[in-house]
Amino acid sequence: NQTLGPVISLAVCAFLPFIMRKHRLIIWDYLSLATVGLLSLIIYFTGQAVIVTNIAYVIFGCFWLSSCIFKEPLCAAYVKYNFGGEEALKNPLFMKTNYIIACCWGLLYLLTAVWTFFLGRAGIIIAIVIINNLVPIVMGIFTGWFVAWYPAHLAKRKKR
Repeated sequence: NQTLGPVISLAVCAFLPFIMRKHRLIIWDYLSLATVGLLSLIIYFTGQAVIVTNIAYVIFGCFWLSSCIFKEPLCAAYVKYNFGGEEALKNPLFMKTNYIIACCWGLLYLLTAVWTFFLGRAGIIIAIVIINNLVPIVMGIFTGWFVAWYPAHLAKRKKR
């Protein structure tokens, strides 16, 4: 919905800092809030939800990929607290795993923009809805599997 959707997104952006008040927001949180807010306003005032959605996929893909050029890839900023906090960032295996996952998610977002564009041009909107909801679920499952498998795989390789 090109009217209600942006309003809901703006409301979430407005209240998220209050909801997350017990957690330290990071640069990616601020960039995401600003991006979603700005894109929601563009949709609200122009009605161009399809184009803006594709732009959003590209922007978020770039966020994930560009995080890999910094000390802390996007996903590591969130999961490090499950692995000792800041100490986890000193673990090369933890970092390598998170760089790979951040690249995978970044590429997924960019690919999502591509197939969303072409399926939209072909008028296959229901396919976009199904695929764009199903693929992140599959990627989430892959992420869970990969973070368990990859360190074990490297450890086995070092034993040989």
